[in-house]
Amino acid sequence: MKEQFLKALNRKLLSLNKKERSRYLSNYEESLLDKMENGMTEEEAVLDLGDINKIVEEILTSYSEFANKKYFNKLYIVLDVIVLLAAYLSAYFIRFHSVFFEGNFELLQAVITPVYLFALLYIAPCYLLLYGVFQIYSIAEASKKINEIRKIILANIAGLFICCVILYLTKQNEFSRIILCMFVLINSFLQIVVREMLARRYR
Repeated sequence: MKEQFLKALNRKLLSLNKKERSRYLSNYEESLLDKMENGMTEEEAVLDLGDINKIVEEILTSYSEFANKKYFNKLYIVLDVIVLLAAYLSAYFIRFHSVFFEGNFELLQAVITPVYLFALLYIAPCYLLLYGVFQIYSIAEASKKINEIRKIILANIAGLFICCVILYLTKQNEFSRIILCMFVLINSFLQIVVREMLARRYR
């Protein structure tokens, strides 16, 4: 009875890859063995699991949600990189090429541009790591939207603090802290907007 149930379950889960199918089969086999160890017969253990069609439906629904979550997490990472680049370059442009800040920086561009571009190579991975630490990618439910926004802001503030500490310890006094502050504001805003747009698009 147990082997028949597992074979039938395997046939109904052929749409899944072999690794995932084996994982589900192992879980249900273990569940059956636990029930039998607790005094049930093999037939009773199988019947206690419920209708196999409902089991398959639950498994496929769970797997679909898991696959969708993995897809969206990868999409978020790609979009986060794009947003980070856009926010950083926007902050740089506003600081050195806009009418909001007076001064002639033309003589400094040859030195400043490589420095800031080099810093970006460290800032972008640092922020992606912080997003992972603050578990931003694990939040998907609409009911947790406020919590997601809070974590995005906290991650950006933490990134700003880390960058400022590193600049202080390495005595990089010429590096504009204003750029970092503007970057955090722009990046936080864009990250929130992008996630809201995706939530509305796939709601």
